[in-house]
Amino acid sequence: MYRARLVQENKTIKVGMQPLPFCGASLISPRYLITASHCVKNLSLIGNTEPKHKWLRPEHYLSYSIVAKLGDHSTLHEEESTEEILVQEVMHFHQGVFMLVNDISIVKLSRPITFNRAIKPVCIPPSTYELPAGAKCTAVGWGYTDKNKPSGSPVLRENELPIMSLEVCRGFSQLVGDGHICAGGAHNTGGKGDSGGGLYCRLSPDNDQWYLFGVTSIGLPTPGPTVFASVPPLSNWIHKNVDE
Repeated sequence: MYRARLVQENKTIKVGMQPLPFCGASLISPRYLITASHCVKNLSLIGNTEPKHKWLRPEHYLSYSIVAKLGDHSTLHEEESTEEILVQEVMHFHQGVFMLVNDISIVKLSRPITFNRAIKPVCIPPSTYELPAGAKCTAVGWGYTDKNKPSGSPVLRENELPIMSLEVCRGFSQLVGDGHICAGGAHNTGGKGDSGGGLYCRLSPDNDQWYLFGVTSIGLPTPGPTVFASVPPLSNWIHKNVDE
């Protein structure tokens, strides 16, 4: 599975003996992940403190290091397939504090990971591809599944979400713009707590290859759609900066 979770190396919140993730991410190659910029950005820094399109070490601008955990399906216990790798650097597409559009960052691991049955990469879609309204995609994560249980799900969950047109989605929030993808609806959302996680779609029903089309970004009131930063417009930028 291409889903990863990002964990603070210190100041970790724990359930039993295992840390909770603070954000999700998607594996796109042996050494690179895609996540939301707001997950790996110091929001107290304003303006040009964090350079745009430059590799940055998290410990240089955050108060902690970041570890990526891949291959696990539960936060309650370690699995044989689980890999933990220190995040070496991150690159933000967006500059500044207000990341309402292009809320996407590339995460570089300190070493390449070996693919196995539980750890596989997801593809980056063509830059010109647009998902039609009604297309079925899947959001995966440990997000909140019950409003009465704010700690989220202890196991990885999948949620099938239909694509919603931007015209309809803007009726839920004026923050929705052309750089977003909306999915779900009043009774079918991606859930809260899944920031940085992916929206995975196939190009056609008979195509078995999955693509990362969105990164969970803006939180809207529930019930309502989940808003994702759109990946296709940034596909060329991602390919340019991923040297694999």
